[in-house]
Parts: sequence; structure tokens; C-alpha cells
Amino acid sequence: MKNDYFINVIIIRLGMNKTLSLALTTYNGGLYLREQLESIYNQTKVPDEIVVCDDGSTDETISILEEYKVKRGLKYFVNNPRLGVNRNFYKAISLCSCDYIALSDQDDIWLPNKIEITYNKLRELDNDIPIVISSQAIDVDKDCNCIGQKDDIVDSDEFYQTFLKYDNSQGCSLMFNKLTKDLVLSTCNCVADYMCFDVYIAYVAALRGVKYNIGKRLMYYRHHQNNVIGKISQRKMSFIEHIRVQHRFRHFMIEKQMEYSLCVYNLHKENIYDDSIHHFFDKIQKIYYSDNKMYCYWIIFSMAELSLIQKTQIVFQTIIIDLLRIFIK
Repeated sequence: MKNDYFINVIIIRLGMNKTLSLALTTYNGGLYLREQLESIYNQTKVPDEIVVCDDGSTDETISILEEYKVKRGLKYFVNNPRLGVNRNFYKAISLCSCDYIALSDQDDIWLPNKIEITYNKLRELDNDIPIVISSQAIDVDKDCNCIGQKDDIVDSDEFYQTFLKYDNSQGCSLMFNKLTKDLVLSTCNCVADYMCFDVYIAYVAALRGVKYNIGKRLMYYRHHQNNVIGKISQRKMSFIEHIRVQHRFRHFMIEKQMEYSLCVYNLHKENIYDDSIHHFFDKIQKIYYSDNKMYCYWIIFSMAELSLIQKTQIVFQTIIIDLLRIFIK
């Protein structure tokens, strides 16, 4: 009896009893949905529940969900009227009942250990604060052929990495604890029609808790003509077009990213007690609102969050792009 008590204490402290929900949203995803569901159900750690919110599909998506409801116990809900991507994900998250929540798209393929690796990291870090874990992806085309080859990257957990990087908060890689869920759902109405759900979730964790990015590539992210990124990636740009679409500071935060991050910071700043975060956003705000490039360069060079190589790269390449734009007008 005494040994059983100590075993239970160890299990609780290690978080071994934490249950896991998976929130998945669908909309006319019948072409790839079954393949994605099979990759989830064949994980080395299978979720305790899978919750799907469909946004009014007119293809075979509903029949596939019904099939998995019967044979696997999947839970699904159909929206009427449609909610749109962001609100549909927030609804799916709200319907999850477990301690941890993982997010999934309808058209990817997960490597067999994706959930287990992410879950173990979340369990390791979970300590009564909002925690979000993300990971990297292997880009593939519609037939699952690799698009370019990228190596794994170094794990990171500094708050500013979430704001300065472009590819470490992909929605379909996120897993988070209930504290994050409650905080996000209690505030998401302020931004639900303004910014992507995954951006908001990652930013909230970075500001109010911990956002940890696993550098391993744990899934195949499918690019195809029916998803937004697929449409962008298939467009061939000329050199001149490429120069014209560059943002104000190459290799730094794009304008939308600065806008979104300032929005979330201002929404939560009264509950942020880390002075380094306030100093960081003071500089981001000055850059965002200034039209004086030299002044912005000075601020960028004063940022401790950037290495000297990064600072030099940002300034040098931005100047080159600005000069090229003059000649191609």
C-alpha cells in the first residue's frame, strides 16, 4: 500500500497521467483526410480523444469522419453556418476535454513519433504556466515528394525567437497545456478575425509562459493547390518581382509580423512581468512606427536578441534591396 502511494506521487509529479486531445478542423478535405487520420492513429502515442470541427464540407469529408467515428471513436461536429478557419479552430480547441491539446490540419502526414516527442517535451516543461510546443516540418508536394531538403535546427525557447523567426510556430505542429487553452480562449475574440489562430497561440505562450520549438522535423507538410501556402509556393517569381515584394527590413520581422506581435503584446502587457520583454517591444514599436531607416538601423544594432552577424546581414541586405528597387522602377 505504501509503495503504491509513492508510485502514484511519482506518476503525478512526472505528469505521466496527462491525457491528450487532438483538435482537427476540416473543410472539403476528403482528398487527403484519410491519409492524415491514419498517420495520427498509427502514432507511437495515440491521442486519448480526437475532436474534429467541420466547416460545412460538401465533398466526402463527412462520410470519412463518420467512418472513423464508428471504427475509432472519433468525435466530429459540423458547423452551420460556417465559422472560417480561425473560429473553427478555436471551437475545436474549446471542445477538447483533456489536459493537453495538439492541433492538426486535414492534409498532412505525421511521422510516427511526432506526438510522443512533442508530448514528452510538454510534460517535461509543464509547470503551472502556459506552455506551447512546436516542431519543424518537411515540405512536400501533393504526392508527398520533398520540396527542397532542410536539416533539423537547434531547439529554442527564448521568447524573442517566436517573434523573430518565421517558421517555428506552424499551427499543425502545436501542442499546449490547459492553462494555455484557457488563456487563449478567454482572449481570442479580440483577435479571431484579425490574425491566424496559430500566431496568437504561440505569441501568448511566448509572452505569458514558455514557447518551446523542437528543431526536429516531425511531419510532412503538404503543399497543394487547395491550400494557401501551396498556391504561393507554386508561383514562379522573376528576379524583379522578388525584389519588389521584399519587406522593409530583409531578414528581420515583416510589417505584418510586427503589427500582430504589438497587438498581442498590448493586449497582455499588464500581465507580463519580464522587463526584457517590455524592452524588446519598446524597440519593435519604434521600428514599426518610424520612417527613418537610419534610426531603425540604430535600433536594430542595439538589440541584444540579435547576433552581430544577424544585425549586419539585416542592414546590408536591406540597403542592397533598396538600391535595386531604385534601378528597377
